[in-house]
Amino acid sequence: MSTGKKMTTPVWDMKMSTHFGVALGAEALFGIKIKDKLCWPPEQVDGDDTVEKCPTLSYRRINADVDLNDIRTIGAADPAPCIDPNNPQIMTGPRDEYISEPELFGGDTNGTGGVRGLFSWLPGKINQVLPTFITSRLKEDNDQCPSYRGLASVFFSGSRKPTLGTDQNGLVIGGKVVGKVNSSNNQGFVWGVNDPYVPNASLRVWRRPKAEPLRKFAEFFLNPYNVGIYPGKQYQVLAVQTPLSPARRKPDGDDGEMLPRGGGFPGANPAAVLYELVSSGAYEISATEDAIDKDSFLICARRLAYEDMGISFAWVDQDTVREVVNEVCKHVGAAVFIHPKTGLYTMRLLRPETDFDAIQSRQGERIPRPWVTGFVLDPSNAELDGDFERKTWTDVVNSLTVKYTDDETSEENAITVQNQVAIAAAGGRINDGTMNGYMFRSEETAHAAGVRELGNISRPILRASWNLSRKAWSLAPFDVITVNWPSEGLVGVKFRIMSVDYGTPRDRTVKIDAVQDVFGDVKPRVAYVPQAPLWRPDSRPTMRQPWFSPASAPMLIRNGVTIEEVEQLDEDQDAAVIHMISSDGPLDSADAFVHLAGESYSQNGVPIEALPRAVLGYPLPAQTTTVLNFYELDFGRQERDPDVGDVLVFVRPRPDKTSLNGYWQTIGGGRQSSLTWDAGYGTAFSPIKLHWGVGTAAMALDPASQRSDTMVGLAPAFHEEVCVITALNRDTGDVTVRRGCWDTVPAPIPSDAWVFHMKNRPPVPRSASPDGEFVYSVYRPKNASAVSRGTTQQYSHVATARQAMPARPGNVRLVIGGETHHIGSKPVLDDAADVTVRWASRNRMLDDASPAAWTAGNITPESGQSHYVRVWRRVRRDAAGDAPAVLVAQFYNLGGDSYVVPATVFTNSMTDPDWNPGQVESDIEVGAAFVIEVGAMRMTSGTTLGEPGASAQMSAQAALMLLDVGTAPGGWGNRYGEDYGGAA
Repeated sequence: MSTGKKMTTPVWDMKMSTHFGVALGAEALFGIKIKDKLCWPPEQVDGDDTVEKCPTLSYRRINADVDLNDIRTIGAADPAPCIDPNNPQIMTGPRDEYISEPELFGGDTNGTGGVRGLFSWLPGKINQVLPTFITSRLKEDNDQCPSYRGLASVFFSGSRKPTLGTDQNGLVIGGKVVGKVNSSNNQGFVWGVNDPYVPNASLRVWRRPKAEPLRKFAEFFLNPYNVGIYPGKQYQVLAVQTPLSPARRKPDGDDGEMLPRGGGFPGANPAAVLYELVSSGAYEISATEDAIDKDSFLICARRLAYEDMGISFAWVDQDTVREVVNEVCKHVGAAVFIHPKTGLYTMRLLRPETDFDAIQSRQGERIPRPWVTGFVLDPSNAELDGDFERKTWTDVVNSLTVKYTDDETSEENAITVQNQVAIAAAGGRINDGTMNGYMFRSEETAHAAGVRELGNISRPILRASWNLSRKAWSLAPFDVITVNWPSEGLVGVKFRIMSVDYGTPRDRTVKIDAVQDVFGDVKPRVAYVPQAPLWRPDSRPTMRQPWFSPASAPMLIRNGVTIEEVEQLDEDQDAAVIHMISSDGPLDSADAFVHLAGESYSQNGVPIEALPRAVLGYPLPAQTTTVLNFYELDFGRQERDPDVGDVLVFVRPRPDKTSLNGYWQTIGGGRQSSLTWDAGYGTAFSPIKLHWGVGTAAMALDPASQRSDTMVGLAPAFHEEVCVITALNRDTGDVTVRRGCWDTVPAPIPSDAWVFHMKNRPPVPRSASPDGEFVYSVYRPKNASAVSRGTTQQYSHVATARQAMPARPGNVRLVIGGETHHIGSKPVLDDAADVTVRWASRNRMLDDASPAAWTAGNITPESGQSHYVRVWRRVRRDAAGDAPAVLVAQFYNLGGDSYVVPATVFTNSMTDPDWNPGQVESDIEVGAAFVIEVGAMRMTSGTTLGEPGASAQMSAQAALMLLDVGTAPGGWGNRYGEDYGGAA
């Protein structure tokens, strides 16, 4: 029966002071949730539209600093902490914060209230003490109370209501405190209303792994100029930046309205996690740092940082440390074991060998690979124990679903990757598998791990056991060996050892179990199956560092510029520059704003098309024709299908130009202002001193030099290489490319080279710029759904009239004693002999749409074009830095297609005791090493060779041919070495 009287339900605050233990020594607190609703930091709380997002962090600092509150002076006069102790969105030290979110659960009227009270964070530092307001209740001094050092914990307690901040309209901003917070002994923390139970509370905390050798490595990157020396973000050996999570649809959003992207909180480098778990001595492994192979963990940490492979998980001590170690290894494709030869805990990453080439320093570092043994197993030294085992195509998993944790919401997501070749081989049958990658916090990381794992399990690889003689005593688990087993048709097949039994004193047989190494095979073609059920708009477009390439005459003519217009550029001494832009995300084009020094930007930008860009990923030798797999190149969102005739531009890195990520445009040719000097060390050149470029490039070209592994030093002598696709297989993705086209030379290409794919007209946002002038540019990126509100940083480059430089010769070769040596070889002179240099002439105006092959015959050169030959003597065969080459002889204005360098050129140099001025000490004690440079030239109108003021345009690149003088006993070079300071 209704009484007709409106009844009011009383509201009772549920108050209670509580102390929670959180984690073992957490270093940072990023957020607090109660009933799965964020209540701190207040800057991120926005009801149902709340987005949890990590503030900007310096990952160089958080990897290198001993403490997150360390104060350093980095690139500024004022010292600054790594993370401000008063950062409003991160707690890194003991701190009290007032939480005021009275509407968190719907408020007192329509819900179950909210939360209010004092939150005290104690991260567990070694010097921490309890807050005074807590110890006062115990009536004890701080130093007499338990401080919970080593354990991160939190106190929720009551407080007096402080002064809250207001907006410009005088309305209170929830959670923003502007006054002092005072504790209250008579009140508890308000957990809600009309609910007698304390709700669940969760905290987003981060604990940086403790691995001192890895942190010491990261200290090198505190100097920003050192960042570009190592490819990728290798300073992230402890903490790895997690990519932002995909944008979510607003709960009540109309027309698909999306929330901003969140997440991006720091993860941990798996190698650092494993290092701490194994070396801490706190768990059942009971090891110490002295029992760790530190170098093996550091190499793995660098590679995982390069892959952006971060993990994040909570270990609640229900699993043993061995189980956790195995789980981490399973996530990232690694192994940790006690090496039977050293007795040390050792870490191995199961990766292709080229993956470790990619992380080598650009200063000539060589990553050691002790697991590559060179051991060849065959019937002469091994006996098969049992039979070979192999799964069939219908048995292997060919579709893998990877589960991962969304970094913002901490909810489980999943993606699926498939091996299309394996599915086809199984007759279209899909065999599903699942990988629980709960430690991964991003779709990108889960995808990379899924592709790697599917590559392991989706091929019918062989497995076998062998009994070997004592010659195999040096083998260890996870070593890579070569197997030749004719009965199974195995020749040169790589196997990876999974276990080794070294026998007993009585039975000295070495027994191994090995599995075919999938990383020694071609990478599988893996397709990504999108999981998102709803379309979500692209994020704001962004742009990577652009590449500025002065346009050559063939490049301009190929794309519609007439020969007359090119000649007009020459006459006006102007240049056209190609702006190659790309992005990791969605980018269709950009408005380019370009001006010269002294000018100002126009308000109207010139639209230019984005070009797909990839990182090569593996080195290419000096070849005239190369076959590579286009589908394996990750061109990102700008990827386009290849066609015959498309241009690929390979850009070699320059480690000396760290300010632009190690990529810097340099043209080695151009106008040479003096042709009358005497040969010798220290000669000035224009525009650059080529004797250093030639000497350093020679080391990178020389297979006997350590520099040949990393190819450091090829740029600036060979800054880029233009290639053209001449054939392709659309089923496999294999493309045949013609190397060293137009004004470039076929030379080795390092694994970290950029690859631009150009189909249409090259983007030239300014019709012309004066040769030699600085040009400044900014860009406003655009894509189909958004235009960036701002512009990029300002970039600068020098306009270079590359189109005016004569075409370099092709098919350069050396003929010695009737034997021909082509580019990429290094002949040896064992006896005094003349050297005939041969080449094929080219014409910049005629070599356009279909560029001539390097090996093609002569093309009639343009009027006034001739060739030159320079002979240089190398000062060093190997060096960590640059090394010069001494000019020995020079021959200009050469007609025809050959020139004979007399033997006296080499003899006179080797009999000259003062050939090396000594600025750099030579490491060539016996014999000698020479470089023969072959290029094209065109005398400047009105000047004559040999007269004062003579000048010429030189080709943008020149062929460098290596030549050694033999050092065999009694040989030519050895005799000269003895007579003039060399060793016998």
